[in-house]
This record gives sequence, structure tokens and C-alpha cells, in this order.
Amino acid sequence: MLNAIAGTAPRLRKVGARRRFIRAMTSTIGRGAGFRGALVGIVVGGLSWIVISGLIVRDILLWAPTVLTGAGLIWLAMWAYARRPERAITILGMTMLCVVVICALYLQPVWDRIPNQLCVATGKSEFLPNELRIFLGLLAAAGAGLVARDLLLKH
Repeated sequence: MLNAIAGTAPRLRKVGARRRFIRAMTSTIGRGAGFRGALVGIVVGGLSWIVISGLIVRDILLWAPTVLTGAGLIWLAMWAYARRPERAITILGMTMLCVVVICALYLQPVWDRIPNQLCVATGKSEFLPNELRIFLGLLAAAGAGLVARDLLLKH
């Protein structure tokens, strides 16, 4: 008798866990959490190099506006998503394009202030500005592709 009860207890826990997981996946909170995670990842991942560079060279005019701009960009995208959740891909694409523009504007001022050699394998000697511009161009193409995909599929 005890073996029968002990054998069913883990099974019941697994079924309950699956139900909670499925409920979380299908809820509107779960879908919004995925959007928020992607949004914060785009903004923080894209702008963190400017903040870190500004902190390294101890220039508040590099990192403080970037933090404020990033926070404003996250707030604006969250507001747009609250109004039009069906346009989530477009909002993410536009956010990516905004991050690319911010990075392109900050590239030369940050580049001028970075020392030639920070430590063994970092500094200006490891990257060329043209390589960074190509990478920003690829990110811009990805953002434009997201916007175009969402807008073209809707019509």
C-alpha cells in the first residue's frame, strides 16, 4: 500500500508542474515577459560598451547620457508595446535601429578617448573602426529586416 502511494506522488507533482508551466506559457504575462527580455537585451547589450568605455576613461558625458537614453528607449518601447502588442516585432526592430544609431553617433567620440592598450588583449589595437561600422551596418540590416518582415506580413 505504501509503495502504491509513494509511486504516485512524484507523478502527481510532475503533472502539477506541467500544468503550471503550460499556464505560464499561455498567459499574456509570459508573452510580455519574453518581449521585455528581448527589449532589455537589445538596449543593454547594445549600449553597455559605451557605458563601460565612459566609466573606464572616467567621462560622465559619455556614460550618463547613454544610461538615460537607454532607460528612455526601454520606457518608450514598453509604452508602444502596451498600446500595440501585435506589433512586437516591429517595436523590437525599431528599438534595434535606435540602438544602432546611438552607437554610430557615439563611435568616434568613444574611439578618440579609448587608450591604445588597456590590458593584454584590449584597447584600440584590437579593433578597427571600419570593422565596428560593418558590424553596426549588419545590426541595422537585421533591425530593418525585422520591421519589414512584420509590416509586410500584415498586409
